[in-house]
Amino acid sequence: MAHGFNRRFLRVGRRKLSLVQLILVAIILYFLLRILLPFVWTLFLIVALVVLLKVVLANL
Repeated sequence: MAHGFNRRFLRVGRRKLSLVQLILVAIILYFLLRILLPFVWTLFLIVALVVLLKVVLANL
């Protein structure tokens, strides 16, 4: 089963990325992460704070 799956996977990925394309994708992902990660982290902290407040206030 795994052998057939590997063969199918190789058939799908026949078009290979060139080195320049890989470098461009890496640069784009790097800048996206640098821009978006602080927003995601802030959102996570806000959600955690709200959940913590709800738990504390529910116990009072």
